[in-house]
Amino acid sequence: MKEIIKDIRGYKLCKIEFSSMDDFLDFIKSAPKITQQNESVEGTYSFTKTHTLDEAIRLCEEGYFDKTFSIFKNVVLRAISTMVAVRKPFSVKNDILGFAPNVPYYLQGHPLNMYNDEYEKKLRPTKKINIFYNSSMPWHMLPATIVKKGLIFLSIFELLKKLDYDVELKFTSLSEGNSENYGLQIDVDIQRQGGYNINELYFPLVHPSFLRRLIFACKERCQFLKDKQEFFDGYGNTVNLRKFIDMDEDSINIVSSDYDDVYKRKDIYELFKYVIADLKMQGVLDEDAYNQIITNLEEIKDELLEFQKELRSDEY
Repeated sequence: MKEIIKDIRGYKLCKIEFSSMDDFLDFIKSAPKITQQNESVEGTYSFTKTHTLDEAIRLCEEGYFDKTFSIFKNVVLRAISTMVAVRKPFSVKNDILGFAPNVPYYLQGHPLNMYNDEYEKKLRPTKKINIFYNSSMPWHMLPATIVKKGLIFLSIFELLKKLDYDVELKFTSLSEGNSENYGLQIDVDIQRQGGYNINELYFPLVHPSFLRRLIFACKERCQFLKDKQEFFDGYGNTVNLRKFIDMDEDSINIVSSDYDDVYKRKDIYELFKYVIADLKMQGVLDEDAYNQIITNLEEIKDELLEFQKELRSDEY
């Protein structure tokens, strides 16, 4: 765990960095509390979707696979597997470089003696793609809205990885105090070094308990907040990541905070379309890729709307 205090235009920002999920959970288990507030323990099941803090820690360590995860894998991930077809070349041409030799051309000494596909090169963006995910949500948001938000960004990350794009998921929780002159940023590296596992990403991105028990428990142990007890009246206010996080201007930055006003209003199908359209606008997807993905999305519309009904059920 590393803590950094920054002054940004008169605004004091405390940034806590955890190098791994184990590092994050070890801090929650061992660090002393700095407040009498105890929402991480006392939060209700309807608010957190777990019965205790210990249960949330166990699910985070062991993995969480509920009915929603099963539907996610069977509907969304299956659809993503078909969406990767947008990278398949629809034409092959002769080129100086390529994936296979054109033997007759090679024997003739022709300079264009390799087969290549132009579409692959055209589709893939040249810039790195950063997905900034802010887990913070207003206290009045339903657990189903947290689930919907997490599923969208987990799906976008999975889609771009399947397309072999240079993409990185940056997980954070950024909130500011009620006086609005200070903030707390909690960064957790939730990906394995050298790879990622969709099963391990599901709980921190999708389950309400990661925010409403584990992130809350981290805040209850943050020394920076010891003399700022008013922060715990709501456990901080949600703030747009672009306000304080330095972003690489040479990269394409997809920021979850940019969609904060649409998570609640749109169903999961419309939300998918909204984010996919934004990826096109940012240059992540070209016209052909966008059209193919929208077509595939249309094919699973009914299943996604059934999925939405599950999120509206009493379980969430």
